[in-house]
Amino acid sequence: MPLQEQQDLLARLYTDREFQSKFLADPGSHANGLGLSAGDAKSLAASAAEEVRWFAESLVNKRLREVIKMLPLTYREVGASAFEEAFRKFAAEFSPSSVKKHLEDALAFSDRLVRGHPNATSKGIVRFESRRLRHNSQGKTVSACLLRRDPRAPKDEGIGFWIAVKGWSCIYFRLNRCD
Repeated sequence: MPLQEQQDLLARLYTDREFQSKFLADPGSHANGLGLSAGDAKSLAASAAEEVRWFAESLVNKRLREVIKMLPLTYREVGASAFEEAFRKFAAEFSPSSVKKHLEDALAFSDRLVRGHPNATSKGIVRFESRRLRHNSQGKTVSACLLRRDPRAPKDEGIGFWIAVKGWSCIYFRLNRCD
């Protein structure tokens, strides 16, 4: 097997979870389609199974670290263990395909969190960070986001909103009730 085909096969084993599990479960049945003999496929699966799993997990960990950097307020709001658990489930089902993979991951993950999070205040924080990422990455000139509290101050209550102009120069306005 030429070197390029070997590299392509290993890359697919590392990044495509469905292919990885099918190949490692029954390498002989995938041998012909990959240009390998049944013996070579079984040998590859036996020698590489643990390494493939380890490397695949390290890729998910890298994606997680990058998403945490892009969504720090969400990470704080949701909590480390809940955020990481939700991201691992998300990563098992979603693989970014664009050139800006980390941005695509962060946006798709924040969309998933908004759909699945029961707390309205937390949803607002997630929407805020998602909107901030979209604002900066899409070159928008004006954005706004309605929030239940200032995302920078975890104890602050009350309804407010952020306005972003050009490079996300944010101003938080708190709206007070008139009783």
